[in-house]
Amino acid sequence: MNRANQDGAASFLEEDYPTGPRLAIVVLALVLSIFLVSLDMCFYINLPIGGLSALIIMFFFRTPPQGKPAVASWIEKLLQMDFVGVALVMGAIIAYILALQYGGQTHPWKSGVVVGLIVGFVLITIAFAVWEYSQDDRAMLAPGLIRDRHIWTSSALALLLAGPYFLAIYYLPIYFQSIDGTSPTTSGIRNLPLILTITIATISSGAFISMTGIAAPIIPIGAAIATLAAGLLYTLDIGSSSSKWIGYQVLGGVGWGLSLQIPIIIGQATSSPGTLSSVTAIILFFQTIGGAFFVSAGQSAFVNIMLDVLPTDAPGVNPFQLLATGATEVRATFPTDQLNGNLSAYMSGIKGAFAVGMGGVGIAFVVSLLQRWDRLSREELKESGGAA
Repeated sequence: MNRANQDGAASFLEEDYPTGPRLAIVVLALVLSIFLVSLDMCFYINLPIGGLSALIIMFFFRTPPQGKPAVASWIEKLLQMDFVGVALVMGAIIAYILALQYGGQTHPWKSGVVVGLIVGFVLITIAFAVWEYSQDDRAMLAPGLIRDRHIWTSSALALLLAGPYFLAIYYLPIYFQSIDGTSPTTSGIRNLPLILTITIATISSGAFISMTGIAAPIIPIGAAIATLAAGLLYTLDIGSSSSKWIGYQVLGGVGWGLSLQIPIIIGQATSSPGTLSSVTAIILFFQTIGGAFFVSAGQSAFVNIMLDVLPTDAPGVNPFQLLATGATEVRATFPTDQLNGNLSAYMSGIKGAFAVGMGGVGIAFVVSLLQRWDRLSREELKESGGAA
């Protein structure tokens, strides 16, 4: 897509909002999430908030000068939407997710269906890369931007840091509900150490970057801490004390909080005003698919490992019945003599999922060493909307 013709849809990401209101919003959301156990209550609270937000944007939002699109014909605008690129990337993601969903569960890994999906994912990804290269400035992921060392390293880090984080957020509640027998609400409360710590660490790292201009060196520090935390989460077991799962989450919150937002800060600070929204969109794209890729890989590891150890841990249990039961109903569905074996199999699967996250954030540490460790100037940070 032509970078000079971008509209202001992503410009809100570049604004510098005060730290206090943002922290208040996060804390309020956490408190509300504890008490909103009904979907109806969530709907009734979201409806007026969303409606008010829409009215405020409608009447008060003004597109900044740098966000106003240049004049272009309808044909040019359609060409810049890159429908083919969108279709290819969606096809690749679907093939990847289906391959992991089918493999070892409904189809053997060597089956034609799974192998075909994996080969299809690779071929569609190659076709997507070739198409994007041929489209140049009209591409969804413009080659001219991706070739920039700041951009491709930031994109890779966004994927490798966000994916394991989403994986931890996804599987910690499963651990609490299945292994410790907690309710969904209680498992959410037990996630607060991670959520609160990552919020504080994110604000702290942003403030530090705004004051010093030092950003890239923080990422390997955060990635190393997050890797250690992911490894410690892997050691969680049946009967682990609260001091362990609280401490491990706090450590993970520090690691991810320090590093998770920095790729987008670097991408924005090193971009020109005309490409800023495009760079933001590219990095957010990789951050989003990182979550999809890692959660799918973690789910595949979880299910396959659990199915592999179940005949040994719980010989009399139907594996598909255990899969269909769900984490919250494991203790209520199966008799006492089968419970220990089921929990052991569940724990093995959860460890497999945590291992996927540990590998991803470990690779992020290596990639972080490839970044340019340039100090960001105050002018660059100001133009990008600030770091804190």
